[in-house]
Amino acid sequence: VNGVKQVTYDQLMRLRRSGEKFFLVDVLSSDDYSTGHIPGAVSFPVKTITLYNAVNKIPIGSNVVVYCLDNHCPYSNEAAQKLTGYGYKVLAYKGGLDEWRQKGNALQK
Repeated sequence: VNGVKQVTYDQLMRLRRSGEKFFLVDVLSSDDYSTGHIPGAVSFPVKTITLYNAVNKIPIGSNVVVYCLDNHCPYSNEAAQKLTGYGYKVLAYKGGLDEWRQKGNALQK
């Protein structure tokens, strides 16, 4: 969608098991993040994503997977477009928190 590369749940799980270094980024609000996020994810609310904030959080050129709540949440695409523009290699996990939980995984608080 809009040039954003998507990643499925299975692809995300393979990536997590592969040991390849990537940043998992929760683009929901920090309040949402504190109520529960995918283990290992860093909080980076979409409204706070600027080049300055990004380079202070994640090294430029890094592999990044962004997610929000579910398939209908526009934030992951918005975040992916911003971060791609700053030079990151970005995938959007569209299933987000909802699919993660539906697959029987716990959230980290």
